[in-house]
Amino acid sequence: MIPITKQAHWLMHQGAIALSHVEQTGIQIDVEYCQRIQQHLTRQIARLDSMLAESSLGKVGYKRYGAKLNLNSDQQLAKILFTDMGFSPVRLTESSDDGNENYSVDRNSLAEIDLPEIKHLVQRRKLAKTRDTYIGNFIKEQVDGVVHPFFHLNSTRTFRPSTSAPNFANIPKRDPEIQKICRRAIIPRPGCKILSMDFSGIEVRIATCYHKDPTMIAYNKDPSTDMHRDMAMEIYLLEKE
Repeated sequence: MIPITKQAHWLMHQGAIALSHVEQTGIQIDVEYCQRIQQHLTRQIARLDSMLAESSLGKVGYKRYGAKLNLNSDQQLAKILFTDMGFSPVRLTESSDDGNENYSVDRNSLAEIDLPEIKHLVQRRKLAKTRDTYIGNFIKEQVDGVVHPFFHLNSTRTFRPSTSAPNFANIPKRDPEIQKICRRAIIPRPGCKILSMDFSGIEVRIATCYHKDPTMIAYNKDPSTDMHRDMAMEIYLLEKE
């Protein structure tokens, strides 16, 4: 899909120019905080590693893999849990290259395994990703306390922007603990504040201004309506309740 009208091309180019200004200005990062929280997370991870090493999961794993034990390896963890410790796999992933089925050890699958140390393993993985993927990239990409993430306008079929170096669209928000750690790293410039705005349904509203469909206008004007609910009712033959 590509813009096919003069107006669409104009919008695309103006958007690229606007985002290039954002890239050039950059986003200020509290580097000292990032370094402190990185060290703090490292200490927490080391404490969890010690607890895991003393657990039944760690002992069984060490018996199988010895010094090569790596509980971050999905393949090793699956072997320990489902072959050595006898737990039933919750779900399967795609088959491996040798045709054998792979047992899922993602966060949701692990949550269904009745083993106390699993919560330590899940927490360790979460903290390690926060330290290395989020905080670590802030430190790596900053220059004089400012990061300049690149905004891509032409790498998705829908032309919805994505970001890289660092990926600013990937800062966690579903986990309150990790969200607080990551967002605390972003600070305003002197004399400025950070504001958050949520344009509710802006794509639908802009489209409605263009095509002026009366049904869509009614949905936009009446907050008691819900087009997603109504469409679900129509598709699945459900009552409103």
